[in-house]
Amino acid sequence: AQHLQREENNSMITATQLEAGTITSNQRSKQEKIDIRIANMGECVNFYSLVVSQGQALKSDDKDNYLPKKLFG
Repeated sequence: AQHLQREENNSMITATQLEAGTITSNQRSKQEKIDIRIANMGECVNFYSLVVSQGQALKSDDKDNYLPKKLFG
């Protein structure tokens, strides 16, 4: 359990590292993946709300083309 804890700590970026610019490439790629995932989730939610609110204007057979595929797996 202690080993796992240490692994997790190594992947976290500290404020000191951020200021000193000593972020490892492993940490950077993990953080970028998290940021990208969060951004994608936001886009999906916004896009879905837009499509739902504009739903009446779309023909039902067009809906599949408008919704982001990843929203439905």
